[in-house]
Amino acid sequence: MVCGSAAFLALITLCFMIAHRLAASGQRRTAACSRIAGALCAAGVVTAGAPHGSLTLFTGVSLALLWTATATTRLIRQATP
Repeated sequence: MVCGSAAFLALITLCFMIAHRLAASGQRRTAACSRIAGALCAAGVVTAGAPHGSLTLFTGVSLALLWTATATTRLIRQATP
């Protein structure tokens, strides 16, 4: 239980760290999307114990993971000459 919570917290933190990096490079819309993905992941974790909580957890975490993959690919492409 503790390890799962730590992993979800790390994913949420990663979304907001990516948002900070994107905002610093001038990509405000992409940074906003990253913040939304982090917030949806946090909402999924918070509502995990509610009815249909597993569905919201799955949705929030899946969106955050997909967004993290998309945003990091974009950042890697920018850094590569």
